[in-house]
Amino acid sequence: MNDPNQFDPPPVDSKNDAAPAATRASVSNQKTYHKYKPESLLPPAHHSAPKGTSEVAAEMIEPLSRSRRELVFNVIKDAGSNGKTDQEGATAIKFSAQSYTPRRNELVKLGFVVDSGHRRHTRSGRQAAVWMLSTLGLRHGGAMS
Repeated sequence: MNDPNQFDPPPVDSKNDAAPAATRASVSNQKTYHKYKPESLLPPAHHSAPKGTSEVAAEMIEPLSRSRRELVFNVIKDAGSNGKTDQEGATAIKFSAQSYTPRRNELVKLGFVVDSGHRRHTRSGRQAAVWMLSTLGLRHGGAMS
């Protein structure tokens, strides 16, 4: 069984290059998140929705966020150096894009997942980013096995 705190933010690691070790991908264009703010992982309340609806939805999903983040982490981890697009990952764990993508974004903010720099076609023929574990994610993922 996994550690219940494993998807809480890790301590800041100034040596984390956030690059996937297997591909030695450049991270010069990657955003780095060295200062973690707890509120950055709260589901967003979109202001384009009717007043009060997004806030309620965000509060309702918050207790499920950690376990869903773990599912998304594991599907990307299991893909190895092949990585997953958001569509592939969502399909693999039977999530909607609206459920999958925010959890993957949170993993990016935590430094566990990075854009590999590769692109694959979606079912609609559009190019999509392929996501994979960062060096930090690989270290973290090894501890979960």
